[in-house]
Amino acid sequence: MPVRVGTSSCLLGNRVRYDGGHARARYLTDTLAHHAELVTVCPEVEMGMPTPRPSVRIVEEPAGTDRLVDPKSGEDWTARAEEHARSRVAALAEEPLDGFVLKKDSPSCGMERVKAWMGDGRSRGKKAVGFFARALLEAFPDLPVEEDGRLNDPLLRESFLERVWSRNRWRSLRASDPTPARLVQFHTAHKILLSTHDDALYREAGRVVAGAGKRSLEATLDEYGALFQACLRRPAGRGRHVNALQHLLGHLGQALPGPERQRISEAIEEYRAGTLPLMAPVSLLRFLFTQHGLDWPLAQVYLAPFPKELAVRSGGQ
Repeated sequence: MPVRVGTSSCLLGNRVRYDGGHARARYLTDTLAHHAELVTVCPEVEMGMPTPRPSVRIVEEPAGTDRLVDPKSGEDWTARAEEHARSRVAALAEEPLDGFVLKKDSPSCGMERVKAWMGDGRSRGKKAVGFFARALLEAFPDLPVEEDGRLNDPLLRESFLERVWSRNRWRSLRASDPTPARLVQFHTAHKILLSTHDDALYREAGRVVAGAGKRSLEATLDEYGALFQACLRRPAGRGRHVNALQHLLGHLGQALPGPERQRISEAIEEYRAGTLPLMAPVSLLRFLFTQHGLDWPLAQVYLAPFPKELAVRSGGQ
């Protein structure tokens, strides 16, 4: 199934911001757009705000609730913002997404640390969440969501892409004709990838797969899917990547001459030390698996969890 990623409309160069401008994110328009269908949302325009328009603020009430207010006119957009967020999120549920990129600092789309104000005009600091972003996160807790600024961090970008493409593979399985055998095949292909994130959740997912066929397939798929996505939410650690690489190296057995094995081992150690990106030992292993015709490791999603054009895999912390 096509990979589908929601985006704040201004990030794609659409002039929908309060000042009539945009906040084009070239990574989205020039790179990601070639590999994914981008679904645009602009909560403020969609709820009826003109462009250009006065900028609106999140204002905290004494009771602790937030309002969305035009500070110049005093116009209160809260009810319209909440209604739009509910209806737009419900519509997105009908056209499933694999991820979402939100505009940082926006009172509508900011997912964290949005500036907020007190009723008397004093700043409350960066403590709020945008109205649409809050509804999106509450409705889809498993959806990979990032802000445009955070995607400039290579590790956060890789983690986001890995989760997006993994969610798409899972969504594709669920939309097909899943069987216990196909679930086993899916889990087998993701074993190494899952092991780099969380050992306990990886093992629990394996137990669910092992029990497929002993109860309702729908219940099995629901439980496995929740564990699968929860596991991928956990940050992948450098040490777990090293363990995965060494495990993969073991599949070459005695087929690998001493000097070649030494070179791979050195590349893994250089990655451990932080002097080589993860892609270096991964590329070497993939080349050797292909050369020696080793099907099991070549089938591991870990070797290419997302299109290589989207990011150079630097590896976990």
